[in-house]
Amino acid sequence: MVMTLITMLSIIAIEIVETAQSHYLLTTSLRDEVKARALAFSGVNLVGALLKEDLRKEETKTSDHLREDWNVPEPFNTVALGDGWVKGQVEDEERRFNVHTITRDQLACLARELEIEQDFDAESVHRRITEWTDRTGSDGVQEDPYSARRPPVLRPDAPFEAPGEVALIEGIGWQTYLKLRPYLTIWPQREPTQPTEGSSDQPEKRRPKINVNTAPPIVLKCVDKDMPTVAETILGLREEDPFRNVQDLQTRVQGIPAAALGLLTVQSDIFTVRSAGQVGPEGRASTVIVTAVLDRRKQDELRLIYWREE
Repeated sequence: MVMTLITMLSIIAIEIVETAQSHYLLTTSLRDEVKARALAFSGVNLVGALLKEDLRKEETKTSDHLREDWNVPEPFNTVALGDGWVKGQVEDEERRFNVHTITRDQLACLARELEIEQDFDAESVHRRITEWTDRTGSDGVQEDPYSARRPPVLRPDAPFEAPGEVALIEGIGWQTYLKLRPYLTIWPQREPTQPTEGSSDQPEKRRPKINVNTAPPIVLKCVDKDMPTVAETILGLREEDPFRNVQDLQTRVQGIPAAALGLLTVQSDIFTVRSAGQVGPEGRASTVIVTAVLDRRKQDELRLIYWREE
């Protein structure tokens, strides 16, 4: 009887200890997750501060290039904070083609450069993008291949709200999107300008431009059919000295097609920050990754236009 009682008490004691350990590990994990999230947030705040400071400097506020403090082409060095660390990466979105305004020829050029043209119909994809973002909605004539999918996809008839939506476009798919992603952006969305006072005309739409100081070679080549040779010149000159304004670009680079000149800029105002925070012992560490898109088009404020946590 005594032995049975001792055995039962031992089992209960073991269960209590195991439950306490489980609760401790769970509490520790939740604590570490909160701390990791705070570290990831701090990375975004750091970049935000750099972007604001960049606008205050006379030598950098009129142009943006890869030598500036905000540019981190590789993940910035891991910064140890307390019992965790934070690291991240920053890219300007004006280095890419804007999906809302990309042309059929630019899509076709990207496909050729990326060697995916065999399975990529640029004309069809361009039409599908236009249909997807058409605010007027379906006119009853447009073919809608999305409702037949399982599960069905509702075409929003509105601008893209998240980068991954582009993969849903008929004719793209996830694998192709991953190849296109470094050269495409959904920001900034096209915004109407104010109509001329006293005019009854509809407001025009601003066309997002490409920053020649930060754009990758493929993007510069595909801006216009006559750009490949000029693109090489731009790439060489910006390494020596970034372009200060569009006039500087015209002066130093001869032969820029007139159609392309209106699509080029030397400034960037929208930036994607990817920041990771980690806390805890190896094997049980809590990691939070934040992707934030910051918009500084209004120079007196920095707006958050996209946020995702992983």
